[in-house]
Amino acid sequence: MRLINVQTLQIEDFSLKLVPPYAILSHTWENDEITFQTWCSPWQWPLLRMRDNKITRTCRLAKEHRLGYVWIDTCCIDKTNSAELSEAINSMYRWYQEASICFVYLSDLPDTADLHTGFARCRWHKRGWTLQELIAPRRVEFYDQAWRPRGSKKEHQELLSKCTGIPAPVLSGERRLDACSVRDRLSWASHRETTKLEDAAYCLLGIFDVHMPLIYGEGQNASYRLQEAIKSRYKQRSESAQTHTTQHSHSTTCRSGAKSPTLAMCVPPELIISCFKADLYPANLMDPKNARQLAPHREMPESAIGYLCDDDLSSVHVRFADLHANRGNYSYRNVCDEVGLAEQLGDESALMPPGEVITRADPRSRFIFLVASSQANALRITKRMLFRVFTHHQVPAQHLNLLFLFTQRNTLTGVRHDSFWGQLAFGKPLPGLEAPDLGRSGRHYEISFNLKGADLANVGFRDPARDWSIYNAAIYHKLDTVHGTTVWIITTPEGHLSHSVTKATFDSDDIERRSSGTPAESYISSLKVHTTLARWAGESWWAYFQCLGELVQNKALLSPDFLKTVQSYGERVSEAVAALETNLRILQALRTFYEKLIVHKEFPFAHEVVQATLDFYSELQDIIRDFEGLISWGARLTSLARERKGLVIHDKPHYAVKANKRSDKGAEEVVTLRILTMVTLVYLPATFVSTFFGADVIRWDPQYGAGSYSPQVLWRWLVITGPLTFITLVAAFGAYWLSMRSRHREL
Repeated sequence: MRLINVQTLQIEDFSLKLVPPYAILSHTWENDEITFQTWCSPWQWPLLRMRDNKITRTCRLAKEHRLGYVWIDTCCIDKTNSAELSEAINSMYRWYQEASICFVYLSDLPDTADLHTGFARCRWHKRGWTLQELIAPRRVEFYDQAWRPRGSKKEHQELLSKCTGIPAPVLSGERRLDACSVRDRLSWASHRETTKLEDAAYCLLGIFDVHMPLIYGEGQNASYRLQEAIKSRYKQRSESAQTHTTQHSHSTTCRSGAKSPTLAMCVPPELIISCFKADLYPANLMDPKNARQLAPHREMPESAIGYLCDDDLSSVHVRFADLHANRGNYSYRNVCDEVGLAEQLGDESALMPPGEVITRADPRSRFIFLVASSQANALRITKRMLFRVFTHHQVPAQHLNLLFLFTQRNTLTGVRHDSFWGQLAFGKPLPGLEAPDLGRSGRHYEISFNLKGADLANVGFRDPARDWSIYNAAIYHKLDTVHGTTVWIITTPEGHLSHSVTKATFDSDDIERRSSGTPAESYISSLKVHTTLARWAGESWWAYFQCLGELVQNKALLSPDFLKTVQSYGERVSEAVAALETNLRILQALRTFYEKLIVHKEFPFAHEVVQATLDFYSELQDIIRDFEGLISWGARLTSLARERKGLVIHDKPHYAVKANKRSDKGAEEVVTLRILTMVTLVYLPATFVSTFFGADVIRWDPQYGAGSYSPQVLWRWLVITGPLTFITLVAAFGAYWLSMRSRHREL
């Protein structure tokens, strides 16, 4: 996926796994649109970026909304590449759906026009492609011809419904699109136009959630292919729902009369109650032990939850990566609001009346990435959404307690904090935890822990040590030992760190292949993920310690002027050693947990995974040895910094005497300069006066060809010059004496 960087205005490529939050533009095409080739041209790009056009305007709006990237169809798709164009059109609905915000530019709405009269006449309401661009995004803002804001989709919901014929609940997201009939959705597009005949069908692919190849030139046949794709899709879903309902007709908690696109799920009543009480988390957990664990910290969540979660819906960004049993690859989605979260989880308890709770089984493997803009900032998720995620997966309260680490404003406290919690639940499951339709047997193991990594944060400081920061990552993992379903919740600061975790986790084809197999293979895959995360936690420390070592040895000079520098570097080394020691304890606890797990008498597939577990122990031991080596290195650097500091403090009196002598000498020089200045300012006028009056002391008489001497004039010159000179010298020496006396008193 191509995105435009709002700072550099250059196009950057992202894999679907690493797409950052972005804004998206919806508009009607004009004759002078900037294409991909034009924007990438080295000759035209410098001129285009300086002009006021749709691209630069959209980038400015994205900056105002604290977003770093934008997507614009005119220049982010290479339309000369038919394969890329086909992929983009089939993915476009999802791209608009996952955008943080959609800017709608109404080029034919004058800035002086009344919105209620001019809005309905805009071309934007009559174009085929803009239908999905109105429905898919969660947040839409309108701008007129002069790029003045004209309100949002939420504000003009009724007006938009009247203009387009789309029900207001669909526009607001209260009603799911797949709950609307095919006839209704076709009626919304009936009055819309497209430039090409085939686009009348292609622009509806996302509306009906179908995919098909693009064949420009096929004409009306595109509409026939769309109809067949719609029939095929909903026939399969209907048959699947009917089969599922027949298999579970004996259950009193099965959903009956489910909407055609969704499955009838058998949901335990305890889970229904828990979902409807998600706002009370952790008291709503079905396992009472998990809720009681947070009792000592009951006051802490209420006071710290405001720091932990960001209730600004515009900043919400939660990344899901799901692998379903019948698919070979992960599917990715960025969730930006509660409606998107409900669709992703299949938990509609926040949107539907009782009885319409769980509409989707758990994927075979699920990764949920919670991110914060920095270590000290809140997570980009609301409290309500966080509690719904934790309730849906029955995440224990201990992990919530661990997440409060992200609210620590004291960096050293956060660095020294470590937490590891694990639980084995292989016996008879508690009521509500067993839900076969969801892929849950109630027999599972789960762990929660944190790791710390070092990463370059702010390159460009004068002090290279400040370029580095230590980050926390909180990890939760659960594996169902019967169905093999796994859940990972990884919480990290946003940026390179979270991207590297995502990339490292999913770059292994072996992980994806094993995650779609048996419970034993899911277990082996989990061990590989653990190894990946452990290696991530240690990969940058060598570079960080090398930087610290050079600073301590070369930059920490033996001078009192560098005492603070030596102390600062020593504290950074101690901080890094403390972080590594916590990582070491966590990895040792992780190994101990799996050692107990593999010998547990009720662990169902221990004999199948013995070798994989032994390999995991070996790899973990290598990482532990690396950490121990780094800790030893850090201890030596700490000792060196301490010695440097001790030498500086020991020699401080000697340096102080030298400094005082230099200071005295400097003071004498200053006083001398003052005296010279005083003499100059006072003596020069006296000299001028003396010269003025003494012009006739010796006078040449040209008449007699000889000079004459006047004692009276000489006396007059001495009377004036002598006292002035004496006063000047006395004042100068007096000033010198007073200055030196004041200097000694200060010392």
